[in-house]
Amino acid sequence: MINKETIQAIEDCAELSRFLQERLGDELGDYELEVGSAGLGQPFKVAQQYVNHIGDTIEVLELEGKKLQGVLKSVDGTNFTITVQEKQKQEGKKRPVLVEVDKTYAMDGVKYAKYLLTFK
Repeated sequence: MINKETIQAIEDCAELSRFLQERLGDELGDYELEVGSAGLGQPFKVAQQYVNHIGDTIEVLELEGKKLQGVLKSVDGTNFTITVQEKQKQEGKKRPVLVEVDKTYAMDGVKYAKYLLTFK
């Protein structure tokens, strides 16, 4: 999600690029300024990464190979819980309906879990 801090960071990068161009001019030649965040989109390696992303959408790859996307709801020790939407058949309904379901995993019980970058 893009927020005020992200927009400010992008503006800061643009200002830095203009500053370099003004000061160094032709000495720079053709250059490209790349800005990234170390680890963004990489699987979580430590528990604090899970804690930092509570409330964010993450992607989980289960050991069986099934990929899920959901909102990281909580972290408790070495376990984490995500809320996913699943289709479930309900009595009296012809078609399955989407319902929110909490799923709990051990951090070492999944192939990976990572932040899912979304632009809204």
